Amino acid sequence: MRNSEKTKMSAESLKILEPFDAKWAEVIRLYDQAMKLSQDGRNAEMKSLMDNEVSTVGDEVRLLLNELIDNSITESDHTKQAAMTCLFRPEILRSSLLSRPY
Repeated sequence: MRNSEKTKMSAESLKILEPFDAKWAEVIRLYDQAMKLSQDGRNAEMKSLMDNEVSTVGDEVRLLLNELIDNSITESDHTKQAAMTCLFRPEILRSSLLSRPY
């Protein structure tokens, strides 16, 4: 079970995160390939792999995670605004103040 499955996430966040596992598996596969090339002394091929495929997939993962972070911040701001709106509604304030024991 992935940690995100243990955390309650919005449908939008889950949609953004959906391609992560496949992209991350690709990063790991490419790094393993790069390590094998290095061990075999094929440094030029390793550098090409790192500069091209690994860089491209890494950028895709980074963009995906940045999108997830941006979405989380937006959702957090919406939740905070909703809470503030509820908190400062006059009928809620009045009810809260009247129910306090003095």
